[in-house]
Amino acid sequence: MRTAILQHDTAWEDRPENFRKIERLLDSVMDQKPELACMPEMFASGFSLNVAGVAEEPEGPTFHFLRELARSRGVAVQGTFPEKVPGDDKGLNTCVTFDARGRLLCRYHKIHPFSYGGEDRHYRKGSMLPVFSLGPFSAATPICYDLRFPEIFRHAMRRGANLFIVPANWPEVRQHHWRALSIARAIENLSWVVAINRTGQGGNLVYAGGSLVIAPTGEVVLEMDAGEQAAVVDVDPAAMLAARDRFRFLDDVRHDLMPDLFGVLEKTATPPI
Repeated sequence: MRTAILQHDTAWEDRPENFRKIERLLDSVMDQKPELACMPEMFASGFSLNVAGVAEEPEGPTFHFLRELARSRGVAVQGTFPEKVPGDDKGLNTCVTFDARGRLLCRYHKIHPFSYGGEDRHYRKGSMLPVFSLGPFSAATPICYDLRFPEIFRHAMRRGANLFIVPANWPEVRQHHWRALSIARAIENLSWVVAINRTGQGGNLVYAGGSLVIAPTGEVVLEMDAGEQAAVVDVDPAAMLAARDRFRFLDDVRHDLMPDLFGVLEKTATPPI
């Protein structure tokens, strides 16, 4: 599946300018015939805690932009935005994925708001990481800080996930964690990881980009520098199947030692859409 990674310098709380940036980046690689386009966390606003100023209705401007981008380019798209919660001053950090016809495939609410940066004081916690069909893959879209919690990746893998798309606003000061954790999540789940980070400055933080595409073996297939850029990579399901067949350590996972985690998540699961 030919996958476009759109790493941009997010204009702070400037939705129209960020829409233009994403369109420009995607259009710059359309000649390579991408089938999927991925972008950083809160690509249209930056990682803003100003819920009152940036949060949108569930089908607000960013939702409509992504749907029309998919339809007009004939490419599946993934993107995140701050979503309003009716009757609540807190929002949800939401990731949506559309197919190439603009049909909604998945809506995910970030399970782990970044408490170290105060996100949990402004955004509510999601409860389930959905797994959904995306081309030849079963995909899941954990967001940024979720990368530090391997148990939700393993639980998604157990339900069939073999492609993890991770949109992020990961600051430069912990860039070495970003790289190491992204590679680890691929290796330990024998899955593809597409990790998209922003670049530039926003909210008094510096971002170094470094978006990654990692094969199920842990091989880094693409690693961007700190510049605003787009690239297309072939994310091959055959490579995932070969890796899982060659080194079958997932057969030895002791699911019987973690029934409470899996049981609670499955009982409280909310539909992906």
